[in-house]
Amino acid sequence: MVPLAGAGAPGVAEDAIVELAAALGVSTEAGRGLLGDALELRYRLPRLWAALTAGVVPVWRARRIAGHTPTLSQSAAAWVDAQVAPYAHRVGPATVEALVADAVRRFQPDDALARWRRPR
Repeated sequence: MVPLAGAGAPGVAEDAIVELAAALGVSTEAGRGLLGDALELRYRLPRLWAALTAGVVPVWRARRIAGHTPTLSQSAAAWVDAQVAPYAHRVGPATVEALVADAVRRFQPDDALARWRRPR
């Protein structure tokens, strides 16, 4: 099983990724991205998933948000989900990046410290 999303999301068989990509007529890498975003939304960002499936948030915007969260812990992703879901239909990339950075500081302080110490 291949992990395509963050902690708490199920893995996917490699051949399933290839089959999905072929069925959609996209590259395997594009299929991997689509499936990874779907898993991230469904399993780690359930409020955003609900807004997406209700038609409140367009797919492109939900995918853009989901692309920022796979490295977060489950609790950090849940916090981001709670913060962003009510405003996801209008939130911009800078806001999402700030929320993710805040989640890292709150829920993954060791990661935040390591990022801060990393030479630029």
